[in-house]
Amino acid sequence: MFALVLLGVVLAPGSAHAQTFDRGPYLGVSAGLILFRNIDADIGPIDANIEFAPGYDVALQLGYRVSMVRAELEVEYAKAKLDSVEAGGISVDPDLDLGILRGTAGLYLDFTLLPLFTPYVGGGVGVARIDGDTSVVNGVTVEIEDDTHLTAHGEVGLALDFLPFVSIVPAYRFIWIDSGEGGIDDTTAHLVKLGARLEF
Repeated sequence: MFALVLLGVVLAPGSAHAQTFDRGPYLGVSAGLILFRNIDADIGPIDANIEFAPGYDVALQLGYRVSMVRAELEVEYAKAKLDSVEAGGISVDPDLDLGILRGTAGLYLDFTLLPLFTPYVGGGVGVARIDGDTSVVNGVTVEIEDDTHLTAHGEVGLALDFLPFVSIVPAYRFIWIDSGEGGIDDTTAHLVKLGARLEF
């Protein structure tokens, strides 16, 4: 009898916790390492290659979950330095910062395979604002123009529900920004991040 009562006490918090994740709003934050992929530019006879140093990414999410589906609005800011620009056999270090502010709406699908472990997959679309800057190195001008573009991302992650109403969320995201034109590649990046979600 005592064993059954004890078992009920142990299982009750977990059951109550699981029920809170069936439906409701949540607030999330995340931070991580972002790696922008090299950008190739074929401008007339000149072939250029732009490389970036690793940067950082921070974000704030507001979402609502219904059963296995989560709808989410997110504001995200990423920043990294241009590591080098090579064109026409000349390589320069422009010491420029690339800053990108993204606002997206996303849908995510949660898979409750095991208690306390919830893998998920999903993505989002929105707009990205690129912060511009200009640098002149050895007579070579390197410029990042201010502009706004369409953006999208795909994401996979795992929610760890060890605490009541709080999930710790490691995740991977691939980011695409429709910034390419005139022989210049679009901007893409890999993001590895760690976040937290508070359900209320």
